[in-house]
Amino acid sequence: MKHTDEYSATSPRALAPRLHAWPEQGRRPAGAAARQAVHVAPEMQSAVLATDRSGVGLSLSGRSREFARGHEIFRDGADAEFFFMVQSGVVRTCKFLRDGRRQVGSFHAAGDVFGLEVGVKHTASAVAVCDCAVVSYRRASLESSAQHNGELTLQLLSHTMRNLERTQRHSTLLACGTAMERVASFLVDCSEQSPNAEFVTLEMTREDIADYLGLTIETISRSLLELERAGLIDRPTARRVRLVDPVRLRQLGS
Repeated sequence: MKHTDEYSATSPRALAPRLHAWPEQGRRPAGAAARQAVHVAPEMQSAVLATDRSGVGLSLSGRSREFARGHEIFRDGADAEFFFMVQSGVVRTCKFLRDGRRQVGSFHAAGDVFGLEVGVKHTASAVAVCDCAVVSYRRASLESSAQHNGELTLQLLSHTMRNLERTQRHSTLLACGTAMERVASFLVDCSEQSPNAEFVTLEMTREDIADYLGLTIETISRSLLELERAGLIDRPTARRVRLVDPVRLRQLGS
């Protein structure tokens, strides 16, 4: 299914964005049929549609859209006509290898920009980890606006450099880090994206985390238990983690 954003001028919803909520290929979540109907947020008129914790946004008009948990925002190989910024929730980008294995490349939280490609096709799929809202931007609008909008260029540079730094750190961790170091670094990264740096809510599943860190689900669970026994974290619930000693956790993850 091709992702389109065109509407008939005579349609009563001509000024409202159409939601594309495709179930992830080969990974349709339980109860997905009951979640097909998702309300679409009205178009937002503000130029800066979302910001991260540091207040970096985009001076570019876009449209707010909502996606239910487990639905694709775009698919690997699809035309990269749009790029996105997360307003709320968490989005994962991933690829499926020839042998069927899944490789999770990144998790994006509120304020993160994703889907902005060098080429004309998306190089990974983007899926809603939980119910989330994103702002979609036309790539063509970006290319025309950036030519005479220095502020927009600097904003995009900031987002791009941050994503590049995160990717480089993740690649080094996968190449050299132990299981404990990988999990510690992951929790620190999540805390930096959380409104409350002391607490982390893990919206993603253990399988998501395992595919992101190149570990097994059992190793993820064992590493969390070892970090808890060492007094570095506390787990009030299965999905909520408190960073008891963030300094030592950061040292371990670095």
